[in-house]
Amino acid sequence: MAEIQKLNQLLFIKEQKEYDQKYDTNWPFSEAGIRYYTKELTSKDRVIFIARDNKGKAIGYLAASSKNPSGYINNMKVAELDNTLILDEYRSKGIGSRLVNELKKWAKEIDAQRITVLASYENKKGINFYKKQGFKEKSLELIIDL
Repeated sequence: MAEIQKLNQLLFIKEQKEYDQKYDTNWPFSEAGIRYYTKELTSKDRVIFIARDNKGKAIGYLAASSKNPSGYINNMKVAELDNTLILDEYRSKGIGSRLVNELKKWAKEIDAQRITVLASYENKKGINFYKKQGFKEKSLELIIDL
């Protein structure tokens, strides 16, 4: 669990620095974060894939969950890519694509009919990556900070 928390904290630091200052970079190690990761690792409706280098070091991860939102299109089951990160020095080596392919396999195994992902609007590299994986723009979320 500690590996995932460290990687998720790096993701939060990146998100806070580049896209949204409201991210709490300490959250992965908070009580709420620990509860979240415990649930991630034990729930049948959630999955985490970890990419490792040839020495066994965790170099990236992808966390996803399964949802069956009521009132959604025909109540279809949806897999949601909750968060993912590849360490900078390992990017553009196909690791993210392999993680997304594992997510696609898992989504089919649980009979999901769709995979969704949210990305910060300013995260053009991430959005382009998701588009290369077959994701399409479907909606736009607008927010106002108070």
